[in-house]
Amino acid sequence: MAGDRVTVISADPVPEATPATIRAMVDMLAPKHEPRPVAIRARAVRPWTGTSKGGVPINVVPTVSALAVREALRAHTPGEWTVILTDRDADDLGAGILAHLLATKVYRVDPWESTQQAFRATQSAASFVSMAKARDVAFGLMRTVPQAGWPPAPGGVLTREHALDSVIAARLDIAPDKRDMLALLRWSLRPDAAELLAGLRRDAGDVLTDACLDRLAEAAGAAQAAVRPLLDGDRPGDLASIGLVVQLLTSDELSGDERQAAAICLARGERWWSGRLRSSDPAVRALGDATVRSLNDLKGEDRHDTQVRAIADRADALLAEVEGRQLAGHSRVLPSGRRRRADDLGVALAASGDGDLSGVEEAWARLVQHRFAEREEGEYAALQAAVRLARWLHAGQLEWAETDEDGDALAELARAQVDDAAWADAAINVAAVGVGTDVPARGIEHVVRRAMAQREIQAAAFSRVLARATAADVGAADGQVGSAGQGVVLIERLLDRVLSPLVTAGDSVLLVLLDGLSTAAGTTVASDAIGRGWEEIASPGAPRRRLASLAALPTLTEVSRASLFAGELTRGTRDSEAATFANYVDRRHKRRGVLFHKATVDATRSGFALSSEVSAAIDDVNDTPVVAVVLNTIDDALDRSDPAGTTWTADAVKHLEPVLARAREAGRTVIITGDHGHIVERRAGHQRHRDLADSGRSRAVGGALDESEEVVIEGRRVVTDDHRAVLAVSEQLRYGPLKAGYHGGAHPAEVVVPVIVLRRAADVDEQSALPPQEPRWWLGPVETASSLSQQPERAVTPSRRRPSATPSPSLFEIEPAVSPVSSLGAAVVASPAFAQQLALNPRLASGRPLPIAAFIDAAAANRDGRLQATVAAQELGVSLARLRGAQEHVKQLLNADGYAVLRVDSDGSTLVLDVPLLCEQFGVSRER
Repeated sequence: MAGDRVTVISADPVPEATPATIRAMVDMLAPKHEPRPVAIRARAVRPWTGTSKGGVPINVVPTVSALAVREALRAHTPGEWTVILTDRDADDLGAGILAHLLATKVYRVDPWESTQQAFRATQSAASFVSMAKARDVAFGLMRTVPQAGWPPAPGGVLTREHALDSVIAARLDIAPDKRDMLALLRWSLRPDAAELLAGLRRDAGDVLTDACLDRLAEAAGAAQAAVRPLLDGDRPGDLASIGLVVQLLTSDELSGDERQAAAICLARGERWWSGRLRSSDPAVRALGDATVRSLNDLKGEDRHDTQVRAIADRADALLAEVEGRQLAGHSRVLPSGRRRRADDLGVALAASGDGDLSGVEEAWARLVQHRFAEREEGEYAALQAAVRLARWLHAGQLEWAETDEDGDALAELARAQVDDAAWADAAINVAAVGVGTDVPARGIEHVVRRAMAQREIQAAAFSRVLARATAADVGAADGQVGSAGQGVVLIERLLDRVLSPLVTAGDSVLLVLLDGLSTAAGTTVASDAIGRGWEEIASPGAPRRRLASLAALPTLTEVSRASLFAGELTRGTRDSEAATFANYVDRRHKRRGVLFHKATVDATRSGFALSSEVSAAIDDVNDTPVVAVVLNTIDDALDRSDPAGTTWTADAVKHLEPVLARAREAGRTVIITGDHGHIVERRAGHQRHRDLADSGRSRAVGGALDESEEVVIEGRRVVTDDHRAVLAVSEQLRYGPLKAGYHGGAHPAEVVVPVIVLRRAADVDEQSALPPQEPRWWLGPVETASSLSQQPERAVTPSRRRPSATPSPSLFEIEPAVSPVSSLGAAVVASPAFAQQLALNPRLASGRPLPIAAFIDAAAANRDGRLQATVAAQELGVSLARLRGAQEHVKQLLNADGYAVLRVDSDGSTLVLDVPLLCEQFGVSRER
């Protein structure tokens, strides 16, 4: 029996024998002994039965006297283990009883041997046996052996780390190989975290539980001393929230006075550590830094943001407890920090004027940097729109000049509407909806009022040019207004100028007319469609900008829509439009063309988005090469809902998404346009001349004329009995009853219509794909007109340049108006090193050249040489879908000798130009 490592009792206090402890002891004895009664000196617990590792039954019998031990011996079943728990020693039991027990002795619980056996170890490492209260830790391990047993000790040596990690994995569900600060924070947020801790403490005792928490806290590194006390409480979920508060209160962004206030707040928060840590301890700051770093890794999934939001909400409450809400603006996570940043932006917007816009840009950048900047989606959208309007007002708009050449002037103003003012109108619509908080609301109101006043000035200039051009019958010869490169056509010649060239070239075409499609609504319709597998292409004979069409006058459906489908000026109804359109297609192309209105588009079968008639026509590209569909959702909204509060997308316009999807499958080229635009009712207008009204925005000639708000227009394109009409110009004037919006007038938002030509992305060639159409101020900060005037022409943003029909410069050629060394980009492409790069990559010289110099200048003008993807695509003159190929082209030329002069940022889209390295590699100076 000398080989039995389970030793006899000593004077130690009687321990508790758990089922795991008893099973481990039986498993140690079983290899050397047949099953029989075994006495163990241990505290009595309830009787229980189980099996040994070998499957032999184990019957545990607690006893309180020698007599009870005798009764247990009599009840023993041969071939089974009967484990008798007794608090008596061998002398108390006597030789008669001992003779019936295994080894004629009373065993005692040896935690070291039992623990080693449980972990299948042959020895215990010093790190384990030297732990504080190591014996109690061992007893705790035996009380908590899982059903499957503890994992074997590596190499047969039981270490502190393996033992505690095994408990943490089994009882707290944190795997050892995934344990870091982030894992600890995520675990602390589990709804059952406190329950798991309480269960471990109940079963394992305080000593083992505290040892496990010490081990857990080690994952926090330098923050260990601050983390450990927080794990002891009833709410471990506060760990991350306290970390956020601490990070704010120890931020380097705090000013001197703020740091004093933060120190007081931290002192109030010392109760979080139950007096075990001072707020000045470096571990406190380390906790804040580690928390923010870890939470930054929780991105990319909605469930992560939901988790972080819950942490941030709780942190806000904790910050209020220590009276620190006045410092919340420095936090990029707390809801109160977002609120403060939004208020700061509102103040900056309210103070914006014709001067420096840096305050607005700084406040906007701070808001965008907040983790939950878009948490209040409506407020964020309105503030973003207001910032864009402030940029638009600050940078100066495309010139709305009234030149002597009526055709050129009208074309220029129509282009300005499509290229620039359309986006301003879209921003006004979003911003004017407003927000529910006073400070941002006042800032938005200030900017919207200024923008609308500017639009009134522009509308007056447009209406005067429109009246002169209409009287002169500009565009009568071929439907083209201004030069070919300006890309402006009369709506009655739109089929001639856009649809017919596509059909002649062999395209099957779907013409989608969105009744009431303004240039502002066109911006979102196009952007949404491009995100659904389409690319926008240049209209036949148009510049690399979106085509503009001028509605017939008055800008009414029965005039302008009828004229578009007839291919000539006329008035008509829905019933006549289908016949005139079919006649036009037959007359021009000897092919079949069909037109469907809303009633026909609606499906009559459940589960089908489109009627079978419309679907069949779109699919039939051979026998029906031209299909037109009229969708009335936008125009209907002017009567029935609030178009200012609607973002017009393929889903928002009824039937548009399934129509586009069907056309994409059929391989059709799609033209999206409108018959006229519209203006929005903002409850600030007034009604006049109701008795003379033909529509909400047009009336017969007669009565007093207010030249500040309306204009008389005469000419062939005024499709009235006498070819004369008075059209409203000011957005605030209406002739009819109050509605959500109107059309019929001479405002550029009513007269100018976008023409969006889409082709399936896979079918688009590089030459025809349009670059992104957004003006630069829409995308990011802009420079003032004065600063732009001091720079070479190539640095001027596209939204401020008149479109040119001339081809782009070559890879190393500079536009004629610019000196070869007048900008950084010009110096680079003129350098010998660039010529050498070009010689090393001769295949890059083939195909359409890229404006490398302009791209370099645009990137160098921005902080840290960063260009967001849309801006980069504009500078390189490519679509977003083709940006990756273009940027690789540029990288091959600029990344000389393998140095990363141009790289893609970690966000996967932003391009970053290392300007100092660029200058070094190409031997040029940044100072020009």
